[in-house]
Amino acid sequence: MRLLILALLLAVPTAAMAETNKRNLWIALSLMPAAFFHETTLHEAAHMVVAKATVPSLKVTRFAPYPCHDSGGKFHFGCFASTYSGTIGSNTHTAIDIAPYVLSTSAFIVSDLLLSTGAVKSKGPAGAVLYMLGMFAPFIDFAVGFLGRGDWQEIRQRSHNGSIAFNLVGGVLLVAGTYRLVKQGYAVFRR
Repeated sequence: MRLLILALLLAVPTAAMAETNKRNLWIALSLMPAAFFHETTLHEAAHMVVAKATVPSLKVTRFAPYPCHDSGGKFHFGCFASTYSGTIGSNTHTAIDIAPYVLSTSAFIVSDLLLSTGAVKSKGPAGAVLYMLGMFAPFIDFAVGFLGRGDWQEIRQRSHNGSIAFNLVGGVLLVAGTYRLVKQGYAVFRR
């Protein structure tokens, strides 16, 4: 499903262009599987690093940055499991859940700035790689997490008073991210 969403989001801006930078388009298309596994690995690693930093007794029992099922049989695009002694507070759970989205947002902003300022040439192969790995994949991770089930859903369930704020911030980031993704897409894929 993620690959289908990736293909559609990449195809829509490029289909509207009369003159497409075919080299960059082929680079981007060939990077889709790598972008999926790259982003899934970063997503699960962000959970793991923040969990390990905030819960001293935590022991990692499973790190699977690929499609898998959890102990309850529920499908996930990636899995991170652990054991710990004691209890974990709601704020710590929220920090662990939101860590991948902070990482994705940071990668997106830095990549957008590198392409916007010309530090990385958007017309060159490096522009296509940076667009896919630094903007496109993090955006898909953020959008799927925010709109679908997963970490954002868990945050909403735990945070009765804060869910409006999380939804508002997430919605603003999603709209702004869509605009920047399409704008940089035109810069990278237009000849």
